[in-house]
Formats: sequence, structure tokens, C-alpha cells
Amino acid sequence: MNGIYGWLAEASGEQKRTLVAAFLGYMLDSMDVMLYALVLGQVQREMHLSAALSGAMVSATLIAAAAGGVASIACCCGAGVLAVVAGAVTFAACGLIDACLAATD
Repeated sequence: MNGIYGWLAEASGEQKRTLVAAFLGYMLDSMDVMLYALVLGQVQREMHLSAALSGAMVSATLIAAAAGGVASIACCCGAGVLAVVAGAVTFAACGLIDACLAATD
């Protein structure tokens, strides 16, 4: 165990728990995007969406995730307002999906 994982053997119990908590948080954070990818085909069929609109929805999701990451970094630097604004914009975009769907019909 002294090879590549020697640092893990030397870590304290608190450090190991912190590592596990960070790993689980990272795993759960990415799980929503994976679930979205798994159900997108069914959502597309149920809502009669075109492939282009489904692709746009996925792109919007990834852009919103990137904006959330930028907001998180900015929040660490003291600009918590940016995180709130990014969340509000994301929620507003989610509310506009019905209007976009109605416009395409």
C-alpha cells in the first residue's frame, strides 16, 4: 500500500472521511445529468419533441451546469450574489420551456 496509495495510508481518520464525503458529493452531483441522459428518449417520445429541441434542452442543461460551476467559484471569492442570479436565471429558463414548446407547434 506504500506505492501509489501511500498518502491514503498516512491520512488521518478525519481526512479519510473528508475524502469519502467529497467523493460522494461529486458522485451525487453528476447523477442528475446521467439520469437526464437516461430518460431523455422517453421524454422526447412522450412530449413529441424533435431531435433538435431535445439536443437544445441537453445543451441548455450543460450550459446551466457550467454557469453553476462558475457561480460556485465566484461564491468562494465573495460574490455570492452571482450564484443567486445564476440560479434565478436557470429557474426562469426552466419556466420558459413550455412557451418554447408551444411556439414550435
